[in-house]
Amino acid sequence: MSNSQWKPKDDELALAAWQEDKNFPGVLFYKNSNEQHLIDTLNTLGRSNPRNATSNGLDGGQAEYFDAAAVNIDTIAIVPLEFLKPDQIAQNPIDPDSQVKIGIEAAERLKKGLPALKCPPIVLLDNSSREFLIQSGHNRYEWHKNTYPGEPMLVIPVPHPKVHSKANPKVATAIAKLAANPSSPTRGPTIEDRALTIQDVFRADPYIHDTKTGIALNPQGTPLVNLDKNGKVWKSVFEYICGKNVHPTTIGKVYKRVTGNSVSRRVRVTNETVFHDLNSLGWETGVLRQENGQVEPDYSRVSWKKHLDHKNKALIIAKDIAGNHFDTAMYPCLIKMRPELQEKGIEWIYLHANLGSSYTSAASLKKAQDDLITQCQAYNNFCNEMLANNIPCQPIKKVYFPKQYKNVPKRLIEFTDDGVEDTNLSS
Repeated sequence: MSNSQWKPKDDELALAAWQEDKNFPGVLFYKNSNEQHLIDTLNTLGRSNPRNATSNGLDGGQAEYFDAAAVNIDTIAIVPLEFLKPDQIAQNPIDPDSQVKIGIEAAERLKKGLPALKCPPIVLLDNSSREFLIQSGHNRYEWHKNTYPGEPMLVIPVPHPKVHSKANPKVATAIAKLAANPSSPTRGPTIEDRALTIQDVFRADPYIHDTKTGIALNPQGTPLVNLDKNGKVWKSVFEYICGKNVHPTTIGKVYKRVTGNSVSRRVRVTNETVFHDLNSLGWETGVLRQENGQVEPDYSRVSWKKHLDHKNKALIIAKDIAGNHFDTAMYPCLIKMRPELQEKGIEWIYLHANLGSSYTSAASLKKAQDDLITQCQAYNNFCNEMLANNIPCQPIKKVYFPKQYKNVPKRLIEFTDDGVEDTNLSS
């Protein structure tokens, strides 16, 4: 790993305590129950205090995340890109202006012998999928991925927030993700971002128990669509989730969106969506089950590297593949896995391709789908060359695009010897 990307020259002592974990191959963890020790270690590694919004500059949203989530910092980690997964509520978390500013700041830091990025992204560790879900730092992740393709990244893993016994940790996580996108002159939470967060919170806990006190802000469990726009419950719920300093006009627009008077065209892809999609396609779902055989309530799945479908002789990859994630993260990983997959009788790759949440029109989503098809064809060309020389490789045989936009149908792509079969499926 290039020294200048993530650590200064004199930090060998700080790195001596880094440990591997057999459940996360390729990941290095540095753990300590003393948060101040971890913050001091980050400083040793040329990073800023993630709780200090002033010192973080471009990355001030980190401090807001920690304030909202109420979690301690007890781990930092060096994580391969294929384990990192965007998981932000923002409709479009990638901001071109921020990317430019990050690049300028990185160049200045590298000149001083510091690591390029001041603040590691905050990630939530999903133990079921073995993925690190990015909560804050999507622009830094995107910049690193494009600047140092295939290079691991320093991150700050956090646990699920500890909440009152009556509250749901998912509520704290959703609010913290929104808080990590503070308003600024050029960007901030959109109407859609706030609406989706409120809907997520109501799905997790219809009574909206305060995560610290346990007090129910919606004590009758009134459905979101039935809340009075001028009532006390709506006002207190909105302020609790979205904050106090929001313009009344914005609050009104969010109300219309969440109560159905203004309908979003986006369709969210959840773990449950993926489960039903894979089941209907006849692909192995990979879903985790309880001791009684029932599916886990959150429809969590095995790690994608272990999601094998022996009936179809395929590795199932069901995850977010937004932007150039396939080229920069998935492609290199699949190349390394070729011999192991052959030993397990796997001949094909099947993709359930969720392209993220940044697409605001049918045309932009279709273009993103077509771009991924082109990337898959390039990967298949490589595989065909390997197979022609008796070198193991697993071409991509099928790509399924789930429903992500109301007037864009589900789509199944199959790569055959005769070309590409492209089928639109009914909703």
